[in-house]
Formats: sequence, C-alpha cells, structure tokens
Amino acid sequence: MPLPGLPLDIPVKGQQYAADFTELSTVSSAELLRAKRIACLSETGITLLLQRHTHHLSRAVIDLPTFYQSISGVLTEAELEQDWVEGLVPGIWDNPDPDQLANASKAFHEFLGPPGSDLREKLKQVRTQAEVRRTVREEIRARRQQA
Repeated sequence: MPLPGLPLDIPVKGQQYAADFTELSTVSSAELLRAKRIACLSETGITLLLQRHTHHLSRAVIDLPTFYQSISGVLTEAELEQDWVEGLVPGIWDNPDPDQLANASKAFHEFLGPPGSDLREKLKQVRTQAEVRRTVREEIRARRQQA
C-alpha cells in the first residue's frame, strides 16, 4: 500500500514509502512515544488501510462506509481521549509531562468505565456517540473549573 507524501527523507530520490502487508508485527504501546511520532493516519486513512489489508488477506472488496461504521466507536473514543488530554494537561504542546499524559489518559478511561459500562456501550452505536461526546466534553469543562 503506497504511502505518498510521508514527510521523511527518502534515501533514493523518487522512491516512496509503502506498507508491506507481508511484514506485519505488533508494537508495544510503550514504544509509541508521542515525541517520536512521524505520521498519523486520518480516519479516512485508517479505513483505507483496513480496506487494503482485508483485500490483501481475502481478496474481498468491502466498501469504506462499512469499515467506517464498524470502527466509528473506536475512532470517537480516540477523538475524545485526545480532547480530554489536550483539555486537562497543561503545556501539552510545549513540553508535556509524560506522567501527566499517562494520568490523564488513565482518568479518561476510568471516566468511560469498564467494558460494558453505559458510556462504552453508547460508543458502539453511531446514533448515541454524540451523547457520549457531550458527556465527556462537559466533564472536561467541569474538571478544568475544579483545577
């Protein structure tokens, strides 16, 4: 899967980066440090990656809206965690404290509750995700006022 426009120096002029689906492996979350991040897929990029990977494995052609609907809850959760951390960690863009980032992320997941909790169940349904967005953003405002 070609990755055009990736903002990295390419050793040989004219070459492009690509994802090679024959060379996949998992990476520990601890290794995914914010300071070392060089690229991040958009929601469209994530669905395209899923589509291409599924096609590579199965030769099935699944439309992008189907993929988006299946992952919309996870994407909404990631968006809200970013809002939470950006809203509650001072200096997030200047010199963030890794412990504060970790604590804010932990607090976000505690607020959502364990698997099966009301908010997590609402994230699974497209029609109730806006309600979760409002609830989380209200909590962010309340915590900022308390600080």
